[in-house]
Amino acid sequence: MAFVLRIINRSHWEEIDKWRKDAANDAPADIFLDFKSESNKLSFWYVDSELKHLPRLITALAIKRDRIDKMDIVLFSEELFRNLNVQLEKTPGDTPDQTANLWHVDVSRLTVSLLANLIIAIFMSPTTDVKRIDKPDIKTGIQQGIRHNFFARDQLNPKIQEGLGD
Repeated sequence: MAFVLRIINRSHWEEIDKWRKDAANDAPADIFLDFKSESNKLSFWYVDSELKHLPRLITALAIKRDRIDKMDIVLFSEELFRNLNVQLEKTPGDTPDQTANLWHVDVSRLTVSLLANLIIAIFMSPTTDVKRIDKPDIKTGIQQGIRHNFFARDQLNPKIQEGLGD
């Protein structure tokens, strides 16, 4: 079973256990903020079942940001897509890591009802895991990515380069 990743704001998910217990098949409205669509598509990233490429993917996503900082993510089973008959479109990601870009997928033909059902399914699923990756781990991942030639230092924006030091 593979997993799917999306960057989120952890504060929207803090009471997930309470909501799961008290609000059958519902989720807090602020969670919609973590699922902003564009052209009726929503971006996600596949992660292998053993989570082996998770650190590389997190690093690839982190280097697209303005600066080195913590990152909050949600991971869930890809089965949720199948259970909801979600239409997926394999599209290249837009990170400097060309291998990580292959793990990108868009939910296409997104509607309001599909988005709401998808959010509730992700939120209520026992496979869903909310994680925070701390700033030092992000920095280490970027340094390792450069060392392993996943991407070049000069592909990073100046603030990230500055955050790495020499």
